[in-house]
Amino acid sequence: MSPFCATQNALPTRLTRSPYRTLNLPVFLTVLAYQAVQLIRRKLKQHGEHSSWTTLRTILATQRRVTTTIQCANGQTLHLRRTTPPEEQLQALYQSLGIAELPGKTSKIVL
Repeated sequence: MSPFCATQNALPTRLTRSPYRTLNLPVFLTVLAYQAVQLIRRKLKQHGEHSSWTTLRTILATQRRVTTTIQCANGQTLHLRRTTPPEEQLQALYQSLGIAELPGKTSKIVL
């Protein structure tokens, strides 16, 4: 499968079946996503990483944003949102791309 088709297949289906199809929005988003993917892959290749986009997506999917909800004794609800620490492979990719290992700060919301 070509990198362009793999990128298009990775997009959410609702974008490719939207009422905006007459505006060619799905095509524009696919081309934009393809350019982003190629930019990331080019930068990784400069650092010696030659994995396929499918492999890179699998590695990138290991990190999550997690929300913990706690019911306090005073009746308030505390929501904590954090990013899980990256695994070794993902940490190496982040270093190659110059990206922070823990994107998004910890947020605390009391309701």
